[in-house]
Amino acid sequence: MRCTHFAPPTAALQICSRGICSVAATICCLLASLQTQTASADEPLPRSVLVIDQFEPASAASEALLSAFRSTLKESAAAPISIYIENLDLGRFKGARFEDAVYAYFHEKYQDNSIGIVTAFGSQALELVLRLRPRLWPQAPS
Repeated sequence: MRCTHFAPPTAALQICSRGICSVAATICCLLASLQTQTASADEPLPRSVLVIDQFEPASAASEALLSAFRSTLKESAAAPISIYIENLDLGRFKGARFEDAVYAYFHEKYQDNSIGIVTAFGSQALELVLRLRPRLWPQAPS
């Protein structure tokens, strides 16, 4: 299990448990946001969620969080929700050039897909989302 690589198994389980609790709280907020109206228009937000995950794709912590996120969202939603996931491995890749490349990639990739909610897994991902959201998804709630 990769999430135990740098910590004893009990510490890794505690980290994963806290992450899953955070995911559950995030999902409640997301569902509430998807059901509300946008402030600038009387149209509901698109039923889609973009997850920006700071961890590497194969990490156990990332897999556990994303699995809990998907299953809870699927069980809680009254109607289907599209879930897009971007693993950025921000522990190894960062800086202005990387952020510019991510912006260009997201701009191209999601230009024809409306995103209702953007959420971040990890503090580095949150900082990146806060910088990119106004330019890429200005209608998404903050």
